[in-house]
Amino acid sequence: MRQRVGFARALVVNPDVLLLDEPFSALDVLTAETLRGDLLDLWIGQRIPTKGILFVSHNIEEAVEIADRILIFGSDPGRIRSEINVPLARPRDWGSAGFRQIVDQVYSLLTTTPGREGGRRGSSRKPSASPTACPTRRCSN
Repeated sequence: MRQRVGFARALVVNPDVLLLDEPFSALDVLTAETLRGDLLDLWIGQRIPTKGILFVSHNIEEAVEIADRILIFGSDPGRIRSEINVPLARPRDWGSAGFRQIVDQVYSLLTTTPGREGGRRGSSRKPSASPTACPTRRCSN
């Protein structure tokens, strides 16, 4: 319920840009799914006047579901390692081949050491770089 109130407080002031730093990470799976859907419904239905949303997530599937553009940051502060456009139509099916392909691409970029062709950091480690999702192409560069 606190997250819902947090979203309501953020949206009631009609922000031009909505900045979200892992807004669903502390929620159970069903509540996170519901809130993601609510946010997307508001955004896609243009029921909020927000012009852009910057969304930070460590959850690759969540980033691919929400974003039209994913930026992957490196360990160097402020350095963008990769940018991936997500051209999938909404609603996005987590089980579709296109969705899985983008998830695999993001995972590969997160686990590949820059400068090493095909090199991996470690097969059992989780990615340490964070994808940052921008829900629409309306986000500025």
